[in-house]
Amino acid sequence: MGNFNSYNQQKMSELKEQMAIAEAEAAKYFEGNQAAEEKLNKALEQIQTTAQLLRNGMSEKKNAR
Repeated sequence: MGNFNSYNQQKMSELKEQMAIAEAEAAKYFEGNQAAEEKLNKALEQIQTTAQLLRNGMSEKKNAR
C-alpha cells in the first residue's frame, strides 16, 4: 500500500471488517430476516464514516504537497 501510515492501514482494516459484516447482514436480510436490516444499515453507516475519514486524510496529504 505504499506510504500508508499506521492510521490509514488501521482504517483500511476497519473497512474490510465492516464490509464483511455488511455482506453477512445483507445475506441474512435478503433471505428474509427483517431484523438484519437494522444491522445492515448500521454497518453501511460505519463504512461511510470510515471511508470519509480516509478521504479526509488523502485530501490533507494532497494539500500538504
